[in-house]
Amino acid sequence: MAGGRFLGHGFARKAFLDALAAGGAADGQPSPPVSLDEALAQESVRIGAERAESARLAIEEAAELDGEHLSPGRLAEHLPTELAAFLDRMPLPRRREREEAILKKVGWKDVGLIGLNPTALATLAENEATRYAKAFPCQDEDGKATHQEPEHRRRRQDSWWRKRLRRDQSRALLYVEAAVGAVGGPVMPGRPLYVSDYALGLHRQHEERTREILSDLWLVREDDPSIKISMLDVDQKSRARKAAERRMMIDMMLHRWKALGWAVCWITITLPGEYVPHSTNEGRRAAKWNPDLGPLEAMAKIQDDFHGTMSLLRERGIRPQGWWNSQPQQSGTPHRHILLAIPTVEQARAVCDAFRAKFSTRRSDEDGPDRGCNASVIGDDHPDYATRDGKNGSPETARSAAMYSARYSTKMEKLKEGSEEGEEEGDEQSRFADWKGRRRARTHTWLGLDAQRSPVDLWRTHWTNAMRSDYQPDDARMALALRHMHSTKAFIDIAVESHAARDTQTMQRAQEDAAREAWHAAIAIGMWPDADLDPVELEWLHGETGKRFESMNIADPLPPVPLREERESVYGERYTAFAGAIGVTERFRLSGRPSRAELYEAAEAVGVAVDRPRAKLRRRHVLYSLEAAGIPVTWRLKKLSLAQLQEHSELLGVTVYVPTVAPRSGTAMKALKEAGFGFSKRPDGSLVGFDLSGEILLRNEHRWIIADSEKAAELLEAATAGERQEKAAYQERVRESAAQHEESMKPFRNACAERGISFGMTMSDAEKELFYEVWEEVRKRDQLSVSPNDPRIRPSGSPGEREEPPDPPPT
Repeated sequence: MAGGRFLGHGFARKAFLDALAAGGAADGQPSPPVSLDEALAQESVRIGAERAESARLAIEEAAELDGEHLSPGRLAEHLPTELAAFLDRMPLPRRREREEAILKKVGWKDVGLIGLNPTALATLAENEATRYAKAFPCQDEDGKATHQEPEHRRRRQDSWWRKRLRRDQSRALLYVEAAVGAVGGPVMPGRPLYVSDYALGLHRQHEERTREILSDLWLVREDDPSIKISMLDVDQKSRARKAAERRMMIDMMLHRWKALGWAVCWITITLPGEYVPHSTNEGRRAAKWNPDLGPLEAMAKIQDDFHGTMSLLRERGIRPQGWWNSQPQQSGTPHRHILLAIPTVEQARAVCDAFRAKFSTRRSDEDGPDRGCNASVIGDDHPDYATRDGKNGSPETARSAAMYSARYSTKMEKLKEGSEEGEEEGDEQSRFADWKGRRRARTHTWLGLDAQRSPVDLWRTHWTNAMRSDYQPDDARMALALRHMHSTKAFIDIAVESHAARDTQTMQRAQEDAAREAWHAAIAIGMWPDADLDPVELEWLHGETGKRFESMNIADPLPPVPLREERESVYGERYTAFAGAIGVTERFRLSGRPSRAELYEAAEAVGVAVDRPRAKLRRRHVLYSLEAAGIPVTWRLKKLSLAQLQEHSELLGVTVYVPTVAPRSGTAMKALKEAGFGFSKRPDGSLVGFDLSGEILLRNEHRWIIADSEKAAELLEAATAGERQEKAAYQERVRESAAQHEESMKPFRNACAERGISFGMTMSDAEKELFYEVWEEVRKRDQLSVSPNDPRIRPSGSPGEREEPPDPPPT
């Protein structure tokens, strides 16, 4: 089993089984041990010893390196050839500057990770997990569980180390490829878009390895393991579903803004030149790169600028609707597009003015290198706020801006149909995927949705239930959402068929109809807070749902809320997960700023007790209690402190009376929340209290688990074992019943034999009469419960029965 040193336990297991089947030795070694566990244990010891020796030699070798080997000038020797070539082409002063910056920011340890491919990273992660497991084993010497904290359990898994090492590698690679100028744009030869060619190669190797891992994983239904889906199919369908869902929601929002007549503001945030380590395609630079500001600092800065932009809107009382997209410039430096719908043009212009004032330091001339930060109003004819024309020379529209800003987030990276395995569709899309993954960046986020209610998850839950069956809930808003989602799906199908038939006009009309129906469904599930809805939307909602509750005098039924359940991770940590949607039931309604009396009355109406707090203990409380107990209050007592008075009253056995005070309004509100009641601010300013006693829509009808092929087979075997046991038990009961019947019939068979009656032969009428006489005698004597018409004992030709010979008795 020498090969096990390089191939791990899988090879060791196969070598052991082959040797055991051959009945001899494996790889020249003696016969295998008694059990497979012993073989794997011996192999683990050997592998661990070899890895420890390799690590020791590496440490000694590093310690022997002198300053010359670790000088910045030797950095290129430790980098991949593809990246080192860029350093070699630099002028010497620039090269020394970049080498020192790389070592200061990254360090030698992480520089060594850059050259590792995904397979090497996985091997290194396995070594780290093994080392940690030896330092913090899951069992002590006596076999008792130890080090079971989530942190220890997590670090004993090679998957945790693999993620951490890939994160460290990505951080180092991002800084190095930017510092050496390995990215920047197509004008400069050898400097591609967004990420370096070397990083793209690692990305594709990582994707290929991921596909190999997914090919052995299955999504298995817990209650029926015979139903399983390949994780490769799940991954591809999930990517396609999310991209289609995002496109549909963008179309829905564009239709909504157009129908309501809202102005659309397009904002672009870019970073100053100090965050860009080299020029892209411009001929000059207005700001010099700061080596302390790497790619991760750029991501943090763009997020800070985004929060500053949102603060401008809040200061003006504007609740925006829309989304933002994060994208790379040619050099890989991030910039962000924000597409916002604002009710009036005047408000949109005010936002543009405030944004330009805040980011004026980055504005330069039209062709300056630091251009990019800008805000404009789409469709505005005022020259100060109008957008620039598109690349095709036509004016920008809300749809063209949406298509440009979300051009990456609405696509999915996939293989070409009919292509060789590994050939990707769209080099630019692959580069964007790598750019996003290495920065762990979110590239699309909705704005203005009711984020506390998980609006996208609520949409998916209702959509899944709408596509699953024709079920219509009793909840008004759930039923309304499902009806419009059915209509949305019907129009989408028409659009798909029209696209296949190249009927552009019908396709566009169907897309508009689908967007309109999706807009109505989004209103029904409360994707936006009801208080943020336009009066037109509120009027439609009340007209559709209020009529269902006329008898209850409810004009605006509340939207469904998320149903969450607590689960436990594989590391023993508890977390809350989204499980579905649940309808709410209104229990009381208060004014916008409820008084204390209103809250007490509402709490009493729903059976919630509000504790009345006791007042703070004071000297007069003790003195009054002493007087009430018949103890005169003298001037000596009045001179004592509060603590001395309390001690004196305890010695005298006097109970100090502290009056209760009326609870504050916050106390009543807290008591209602602790009792499980929620609160919703309604468009008319009232505050509605509700509980979660309504209808439930589950996101998934069944629970699913991810398992490899071996585990899936074990689950199926365990599930079918019960069925086999039940079948075997039934057959055993049948045999026992047959044996009992045979035993009970022995007296009758013996009596028939004595009278000369034989089974399996055609009887004459006389023999039949004799047969029944014998039966009656034996039955009365032995109290048999079997009828003579039982097919196992009756003679052929009995009255009213078939003429064939009787069936043979069971054996």
